[in-house]
Amino acid sequence: MLCGSFMESSDRKLNLQDVDGSAFGTASDLCCGKTQCLEMELDEMRALASVADRLQMTAVVSALDETVMRHLEMSVCGEVLSWSGELGLRQLEEATRKLATDRFEELAKTEGFMRMGEKALGRLLDDDNLAARNEEAVWEAVAGWMRNGAVQGHGVVGKVRFPLMGDKYLVSLVVGMVGEEDRFHHKEWIEGAVAEALRARAALREGS
Repeated sequence: MLCGSFMESSDRKLNLQDVDGSAFGTASDLCCGKTQCLEMELDEMRALASVADRLQMTAVVSALDETVMRHLEMSVCGEVLSWSGELGLRQLEEATRKLATDRFEELAKTEGFMRMGEKALGRLLDDDNLAARNEEAVWEAVAGWMRNGAVQGHGVVGKVRFPLMGDKYLVSLVVGMVGEEDRFHHKEWIEGAVAEALRARAALREGS
């Protein structure tokens, strides 16, 4: 099924609102076997996936799923993780998430990580399979993401498990790791999280 129902019309031209005409043409060619997606750029494949998912072109979605997976590497992992799940590329999303969680600290050094949206990064930080040396390393990755220009991030800060960090690190380093402009946006949130973490650690020591 290509898409939902259309009202019957005698017009020779069909207008699809909010659909990239070029991407739709390429997707149609893929369906008919007139072209392949092996040599396409990642942005082009994303546009195709958006059209194919919206218009239920399952053959195109499957072809894109397999093609991007064959070329998946760390340099594009963050970018692909940000949109693969929203565009019906389920196998690709699963493979990308595994790569991201298994090699999180390596991912955090890439440009793709710095361009990740808040929701996508939040979902990654929520993943129980995320592997890092310690929670300090996770925070340093998040702080770098915020220094890169994130204007939001409150939800991401809340994903970091500050109580697992040492008292000295919390007091002397956490707030200072973000840039001045970012501190203006996030300072109160970060200081609140640090204070709560220190209280939790103190309560744990008292109870032991």
